[in-house]
Amino acid sequence: MSAAAHARQRGSGTVLMLMVLGVACLALLAAAMVGRVWIASRQARTMADTAAVSAASAMAYGAGDPCLTAARVVSAEGGMMASCLVDGEDVTVSVDHRLGGRLDATVGATARAGPVACR
Repeated sequence: MSAAAHARQRGSGTVLMLMVLGVACLALLAAAMVGRVWIASRQARTMADTAAVSAASAMAYGAGDPCLTAARVVSAEGGMMASCLVDGEDVTVSVDHRLGGRLDATVGATARAGPVACR
């Protein structure tokens, strides 16, 4: 390799390494955002499940309005109740959970609870 060719390539390894590090940082950032959305969706599902079971229990034991019970549970968990539907002995609860921060999105989940028929 001549001295002129060597001079032209000087610093190219540094530029390549900076590009690789930049791509790695973007990949880590994307993975963190996907993880945050996944965790928020699990939290929303847990809120919906807990609220639906609490509402069905309140209805079964005559402890008051099932939808009000569900709303209290969802509010205590930091979510927002989107809907509550009582159908016979079943209660269906839909909740929304905001991610907050720079990623201002909402994740929702729905759960149903009620007695199971024995055979």
